[in-house]
Amino acid sequence: MKIRKNTGEQIFDIANAFGMILMMFVTLYPFVYVVFASVSDPNKLVRHSGILLGPLGFQTEAYQMVFQNPMIVIGYRNTLFYVIAGT
Repeated sequence: MKIRKNTGEQIFDIANAFGMILMMFVTLYPFVYVVFASVSDPNKLVRHSGILLGPLGFQTEAYQMVFQNPMIVIGYRNTLFYVIAGT
C-alpha cells in the first residue's frame, strides 16, 4: 500500500532538492576554489577572472616552500598534541 503525494507535495520535494543542491554548491565551492588556486600557476591565477573550475596550470612550489619552513612542522606537532591531549 503506497501513499501517493499530491501536486503540492511533489513541487515541495523538487524545490527542496534544488535548494539543498544549491546550498551544497555554495558551501563546498570555497574549499574547492582554495585547492584549485593552491596548485595553479600564480601568474595565470592573477589574470583569471570568474569562476575557477579547475587548476590553471599545475605547480607545487608553494607547498614545497611551506614545508621547508620548520615552524610548520612544529605547528602541526602542537596541533596534534592539543587534539589528542584535549580529547
